[in-house]
Amino acid sequence: MILGQFLHTEPVAASHLTGLGCRAAAAVVDSVASYLETAAVTRMGFLYAGPHLQIDHVSAGEQPDAARTRATHAGSPP
Repeated sequence: MILGQFLHTEPVAASHLTGLGCRAAAAVVDSVASYLETAAVTRMGFLYAGPHLQIDHVSAGEQPDAARTRATHAGSPP
């Protein structure tokens, strides 16, 4: 199992990538753009991607670019 945390400064936030290397599959909690390189290095494709809600902000979890990620959008921004 792979679990990665990515820290961002604009806005200050953390987002997460989790996956199973043996299945070559990953899920992203936040914007997928910052994870494309990590997914390529770990040889994982995206299955799901979606936003998350914090008490002080909503993530930038946009509709994933199907041509680049093949991810299913999980959830919807509030």
